[in-house]
Order: sequence, then C-alpha cells, then structure tokens
Amino acid sequence: MVGTPAVAVTDMELCEHAQGDAAIGACGRLLILKPNDAARYVRRGFHYAAKGDVDRAIADFDQALRVNSVDASVWYARGMMYDRKGDPDHAIADYSRALTLNPKYQMALNNRGMAFSNMHDYVHAIADYDQAIGLNAKYWLAFVNRGIAYDKQGDHERALADYDKAIGINPKYGPAHDSRAEALRGKGEYDRAVADYDEALKLDPNDAGAREGREAALREKANKKP
Repeated sequence: MVGTPAVAVTDMELCEHAQGDAAIGACGRLLILKPNDAARYVRRGFHYAAKGDVDRAIADFDQALRVNSVDASVWYARGMMYDRKGDPDHAIADYSRALTLNPKYQMALNNRGMAFSNMHDYVHAIADYDQAIGLNAKYWLAFVNRGIAYDKQGDHERALADYDKAIGINPKYGPAHDSRAEALRGKGEYDRAVADYDEALKLDPNDAGAREGREAALREKANKKP
C-alpha cells in the first residue's frame, strides 16, 4: 500500500502561520530572495514582537516603511512597539503619521489617546477618544479609556457614564468593571464598587488589582464616618 506523500511546508507558509524562531527564519530566507518585500518585514516584525524582542520588531517595521512609507498599518504597528518601550513621544508621532494616511483609523486614535494619557495629557487623550467614538459608537475600549482619562481629571460622573457605556456594549471586559469600581470608590459608593470588583473577579479570578481594590473599598466603608 502506497502511503500519502509528505507535503513540504514552504517558507511562505512558515513565515505566515508558524511561530517563534521557525517563522522568523522562514521570513528571513524569503527576504534574502526578495529583499524589498515589505510584507515579509512586517510579518517578521510581528513574530519578533510576539517573542518580546521589541527592538528587532521596530527594525523590521523600519525596513518595511523604507520600502513602502504609505502603509498606515505599519506606522501603527511601529507606534505600538514604541508604546511597549515606554516611549510615548515616538509612539504618538507614528500614530499621527498613520492618521495622516488614514484619518478614520479608530485603533490609531485610541492608541494615540492612550499615549497622551501616559504623558498625563488628558485633554488631547480625550479628544482622540472622542474622535474614535464618533467614528464607531460601539467602540467599547475607547469608552473605557476615555473614562479613565476623565477619572484622572477627577470627573467621576463622566467617567462612570463612559464605563456604563463600555460595559453595556461588552459586559465581559473585566478591566471596565475594575475602572468603574475605582470611580465609584472615588464617590464613596462602596457597595456598588464592591459589586463591580466582584464581577471583575468573576471574569478573572487572578485579577489582583480587583482583589486589592475590593479589600480597600471594604476598609474605606468601615472607616467612613456615619
């Protein structure tokens, strides 16, 4: 009986679908054959990013942009890597370039808003979240992030309204419950805060922040003057 012949896995398939060093090596071999293949640089960059090698990921996105500087998604990807490095200035510059090429790039608006927030520039952060939500009224993550920015400004009411919106769209996102609980604690509404921490812990029993926040809310409630 003749067996089924083995099918060789090509470097193209490995580069696209494998993980780790196997994928990185395959992409590299393809780039030797076609050194101006921007898509392969991008794929290898994402494989490096998945391994946590942010600097090599940025180097590959640099090469992809050298070949094709009008791909908004690559500017966005490099911006994410600068975010990971804790370099919000470069991240904002890359997200801005992506938005110049594609003004309706919702994820770039959301991520630029987060980068502004990391710099404590909540005015510009909120403006970006506003734009993202204006493009997509169901963009629950932008509601969460805008709520966090409002919270940082001490505006708990607007923060709560955004967390309510986010949870209404996606009730399974634990960090939204965490964030709403923090805003409720800020208003002294400890029972509601504990309920949100409980929901966050139901969604992720390993959420240490929710567990600590719940304990703090109970302490604050106990110490509250009648």
